[in-house]
Amino acid sequence: MTDLLEKMTDTLDELAGEDTLDGMCVHGALTAWAISGGTKLPADFAAHVFGDDLADVPKDELTQLEAQWQEMLDLIHAALYDDTDLELPFDITLDWEDSEQQAWAVGFMEIVFAHENAFAEADEDEFAELLLPIQVASGLFMEEDIFADVYKDDDLLISFLNQVPEVLVDMYLLFNSPEK
Repeated sequence: MTDLLEKMTDTLDELAGEDTLDGMCVHGALTAWAISGGTKLPADFAAHVFGDDLADVPKDELTQLEAQWQEMLDLIHAALYDDTDLELPFDITLDWEDSEQQAWAVGFMEIVFAHENAFAEADEDEFAELLLPIQVASGLFMEEDIFADVYKDDDLLISFLNQVPEVLVDMYLLFNSPEK
């Protein structure tokens, strides 16, 4: 997947406008979509990635990216289905601000926010608990009281960050287990 991610990231960088997500954000978004059970890209995925810049993307480049995104989504599904920790495309770090780790987590959270209905099928409390490490990694909630103490305690912070690969499999099973 590394070569595919690099190729997709390079293409995004070439086409990027002010509103375009980077490759790590896109990988995070695709991971969230795979976890929700989505096997095909959401209809609005290109608009989500490019925002207002979508109108400036040449059709052939967009078609190529959509094929790469679908291939990446398939690979993520396969890894999660195998019940192994998904190999993340970043190193977990305490120096999380403006890192690839944060970009990935922000992309993940953006899909959760944009497609709430896709995540509504699961037990809300269990999903919220599993989502916590990704919320921490995103930094989107650091101003909220419940999260403020986490960012002040390096041991607690790294504990949450290290849970990300494990919770991805647990989330996938929550949404995709046969007992559903």
